[in-house]
Amino acid sequence: MRICGVIAEYNPFHNGHKYLLDEIKKQGFDAIVAVMSGNYVQRGEASVVKKSVRAKSALLNGVDLVIELPIPFVLSSAQRFAFGAVSILDSLGIVESICFGSECGNIEHIKKVAETNFDGKLNDYLTDGKTYASALQSYFEDEFGKEYSEILSSPNNVLGIEYIKALRKLNSKITPLTVKRIGTGHSQLKAENGFCSAKYIRDNIDNPKVFDNMPSSSSLLFKQSVSKSEAPVRLENNEAVILSSLRMKNEEYFASLPDLSEGIENRLYSAVRNACSLEELYSLIKTKRYTMARVKRLVLNAFLGVTNDYSGFSPTYIRVLGFNETGREIIKNAKLFSSKPIYSLYSDFSNADDISKKLYSLECSSTDLYNCFTPEIMPCGAEQRENIVIIK
Repeated sequence: MRICGVIAEYNPFHNGHKYLLDEIKKQGFDAIVAVMSGNYVQRGEASVVKKSVRAKSALLNGVDLVIELPIPFVLSSAQRFAFGAVSILDSLGIVESICFGSECGNIEHIKKVAETNFDGKLNDYLTDGKTYASALQSYFEDEFGKEYSEILSSPNNVLGIEYIKALRKLNSKITPLTVKRIGTGHSQLKAENGFCSAKYIRDNIDNPKVFDNMPSSSSLLFKQSVSKSEAPVRLENNEAVILSSLRMKNEEYFASLPDLSEGIENRLYSAVRNACSLEELYSLIKTKRYTMARVKRLVLNAFLGVTNDYSGFSPTYIRVLGFNETGREIIKNAKLFSSKPIYSLYSDFSNADDISKKLYSLECSSTDLYNCFTPEIMPCGAEQRENIVIIK
């Protein structure tokens, strides 16, 4: 069985996602495994609909097995997000390729950027207050020309670069592939011929026409979640929960958060004590070097308790969120080759190692807090109660 891996958020699942999966199948793969973020996403927000719904949407539209990316890797830089997800696919021992959508569409160009050693060469570009991403783009334009620097200006290209770098770091036998994105850009606020960004859907969720950009099964699941007051989920639905929690933290706690630089923890502490809304909190923390997504991740890490205690290691387990009959076969085969334990049920973690138990405990508490941001607040214990998604 030829198995291809994808790394996704499906926030929500739309026609562009379906197009990528269809293109993968056209390349002769028999099955697709998706590593998906859980109830929070890499841009530092709550996923607009819960992970089980997003997993089911994926399984109904071409994915065969959905695995969860643990939250410390989700709420992290593109580098660590990619490394965590790629290491999960690599640890299965049976994945042949990783395929990702890109604005570039040229895997050789993306590989050249990924395989360039630029360590120690960016200092001159960082001195004028540029972000790391913009400094890297300037460096590549000077060294290789505009064609290569433009690769770094598009978010899916950048993630693809990080996937390839992670494969190299792991000395993985998995080969990278890419499919050129069609339709609108990553964050464009319009739709074209049934294709649009996930952001466009999230921003226009009250407009019935926005569902034309999603497969029918995906839009139906989303509408059912709305009817049950489980979606759309937004941190702004109950921002006082976040503000009140952060006001109870001291300076030492903020200093224990991951991915800090330039004394940003002091800026965070001051902002928490002055902000009266999430929007104000973000604006008080924002600097030229800190993108808004990084600021939002910092706030969520502080709120959820994702400290440096969760840094410095790869995912320690493979957690299955859902599968179909082909996915069941993949799990069966993976158990023969996987370098990490495969868990599906809450009870599976009773025999896990201490780090895995700690990671899963964080997942449980983070979901309990996630359910404070649904249109109607939901009770605790969803991680323990929710069944795995099985499509027959």
